Amino acid sequence: MDLSKLKGEKKVQAILSLASDAENTDLLYSLVESEKGNSKQAAMQALATFNYEPAYPVWQKLVKIKVKKYLLNLLQIQLLIL
Repeated sequence: MDLSKLKGEKKVQAILSLASDAENTDLLYSLVESEKGNSKQAAMQALATFNYEPAYPVWQKLVKIKVKKYLLNLLQIQLLIL
């Protein structure tokens, strides 16, 4: 499947369909690194269905970012209450 010819929702659906086979983990990982927007989100979602060790740093970075944003929002709420 040539993903470069697809756009929008068709590309997202094609990427999500790659989650059906563990043989696609390398491709999904490269898509996580190269794609943007909804295509990147779809690649991360599909890759998350596998226990793929090379992607661990990606997940760790994502968790750190989410935790930092959550803590900053919590701090802002606390400051508003005071």
